[in-house]
Order: sequence, then structure tokens, then C-alpha cells
Amino acid sequence: MGQQRQSDAMCSEVLTLTVAQFVTDGCTVRLFRNDHVPGAGDTAGSYTEANFSGYSPISFTDWGSVTVSSNVASVSAGSKVFTHDGGATNNDIYGAYVTRDTDNALLFAQRDDSPPFAMNGGGKSYTVTPLITYHSEFP
Repeated sequence: MGQQRQSDAMCSEVLTLTVAQFVTDGCTVRLFRNDHVPGAGDTAGSYTEANFSGYSPISFTDWGSVTVSSNVASVSAGSKVFTHDGGATNNDIYGAYVTRDTDNALLFAQRDDSPPFAMNGGGKSYTVTPLITYHSEFP
């Protein structure tokens, strides 16, 4: 039993370090407007970035602390709100993706639960809360 407890502790530590490596650099959250389902082979070029009036990608570094529960490590950042400013350019939004600021590498993407979301008028907003989760196969 003592050996198992040591392995469990190492597993939690490794999970924490693995997730923490993603959040040491600044990141940018962007919205995408192409009807794309995120996949393991994607790059930032797989997504067509939004360009509706008032849109601007949002850089952030406000990741919280990594937590581990039931062999799942997770960390989230604060909510990021994108707002249409009422100008003439509209988009249908299919989701969001996050890139690392140092090299623009794609870290992760998520498709909206009910796409597309119409960003088509002043005051319409779309909120993204970046969240990374990592699951261990070890019990």
C-alpha cells in the first residue's frame, strides 16, 4: 500500500507540472468564424479568425492555480468578453481557440455548443472562459 500512495502523489505532481507548463507564457484567445470541428492535428491556421466590428483578440496571463481531483488536473483563466460595436461587419461565430504568445502555437480550441452564434449588432457579446484539463490514466 505504501508504494501505491507514493505513486498517487507523484501522479498528482506530474499532472500539476504538465498543466502548469501551458500557462507560463502569455496566451491569446481568439474567436473563429469557419464551420470547423477542432481536432488533434489542428494548427492556428485551421481557424478563420473573426473580424466583426469591434473584434480584437484578447491577450491574457490571469491563469489561476492548477488543481488536481480524481486524476484530472485543471486550470482556468478569467472570462474574456468580445463585444460587437455596432459597425457594419458581422460574423457567425463557431467557437474559440487559444494561442501561445511566444510563437502563436495553437494550445487548444473549443467549438460552441450550439453554433453558429451571430455577432451581428451593437452590444452583442460572446464570453470565453479558458480552461485546460488533463486526465491521467493512473487510478
